[in-house]
Amino acid sequence: MFEEAADGAHKLLWASTSINQAGKEIEPFSSDREGDTLHIYVPRSLQLTDTLGNLIVLLSAKVQKCIVHSCTAGWSEIQWTTQQEKNFLGIVSALHGVPESFATTTSPIDLMRVSIWITACNSALSIPGGVKDAQGVSLPTSIGGAQSASKYMSKAFASLRAGTSDETTLGAISTLEKLLKLWIKQVREESLDLIKKQKISWGLVLRQGSQTETKKIKGKDVTQIVNAVKPSRSPWLSNKERQALSKLYSEAWSAPEVMRKAWVELPSQDQHANYHQVIAALKKHNEKLNQVSSNIHAKLGHRKKWIYAAVKEKDAEPKSKKDKSNPFAWSAEFFKLNTQDIRWNVASIFSPSHYLPTEDAKENDIYSQFYDVDANVTGAELARPEGMDSNVYELWKEWADRFAPNFDQIRFRKTKAEQVSFSDENPFAVLGLLRVDQVD
Repeated sequence: MFEEAADGAHKLLWASTSINQAGKEIEPFSSDREGDTLHIYVPRSLQLTDTLGNLIVLLSAKVQKCIVHSCTAGWSEIQWTTQQEKNFLGIVSALHGVPESFATTTSPIDLMRVSIWITACNSALSIPGGVKDAQGVSLPTSIGGAQSASKYMSKAFASLRAGTSDETTLGAISTLEKLLKLWIKQVREESLDLIKKQKISWGLVLRQGSQTETKKIKGKDVTQIVNAVKPSRSPWLSNKERQALSKLYSEAWSAPEVMRKAWVELPSQDQHANYHQVIAALKKHNEKLNQVSSNIHAKLGHRKKWIYAAVKEKDAEPKSKKDKSNPFAWSAEFFKLNTQDIRWNVASIFSPSHYLPTEDAKENDIYSQFYDVDANVTGAELARPEGMDSNVYELWKEWADRFAPNFDQIRFRKTKAEQVSFSDENPFAVLGLLRVDQVD
């Protein structure tokens, strides 16, 4: 594997020789730094079977800021173990060209090759100011049991040093490490191109653009995505309301899935270029979902005390101990009751205008239909206002069927004094008019 590369490197070597400084004994394959330039001293007695020596020559020919000198000292290479030979061959493999991906086998040769290129990619990304169109999230964070590629390389070089106590050989290993670091900096453009060829999984984007929480599971910290709770999951809804709310907000809650499908179809270069913009858009959307979820659930929560009071008033409490602590069970009993005689202040809390955003509820468009009717209005009498979402219309119909409001009697234009007071000690005393002869 070394012969062709070494032959080419020797041509450069002997064209770049210089005379040793008088009276100074220079160790073979030792090195000196002079500014950004590395001076390497290569013995004339190098054999093609010398693995470490030829690898240094090969790298010397590839590193631009390197001057090679000849030295008269002899070189006798030690016998390397199979593992150490594979580490050397992994370096040679990395020098042969840019890989297509970071996929790797368990072979030490393959692991060393990929580790070198991952380290080169991380080095390329660390330039001052950063790189806008290449994202390091596509790089593996661990390899071969090590926590990072650079740590795997450090471990490999430590194993090389552990194989000898000879100072000359240790100096040569240090020279190889210096050369490899210079070469890694030199292949910055190739590394950035390699990064941009790698697809970025939607899972990575989703975690960056979503709210997360860390939980300890089986002694380990696990970070999980926290999704906004859909309004339809509130326990204080009738079945018809739950279905209508689910449909009303299905598009908003399924938007991340639409974004995912668009993302996976993007070429890898476009994924890297648009990574931060997509994360920003996802964060903004999730913030909106959280706001909608929080507001609607809070308003729907106002129903709780009235539902519990009504069910208790009619001795319709859930029977089992388990159901008594289940709000869904209490709601199920409440929506079996006849609620058409409940006073306006209570009924209004169950209306869509109470929990939906104003632009969605279109309160005035619906209420105008009640004003001139001297009767209890149910869903059958309600016409769908122009521009109203069909699901919002279903919510209003459900509310009218439940409470059959008569605006002529309740005088819709209520004052602040007529509003519900949540501090009343017995706010549901008027529910004595409720009947249980009608079921949901």
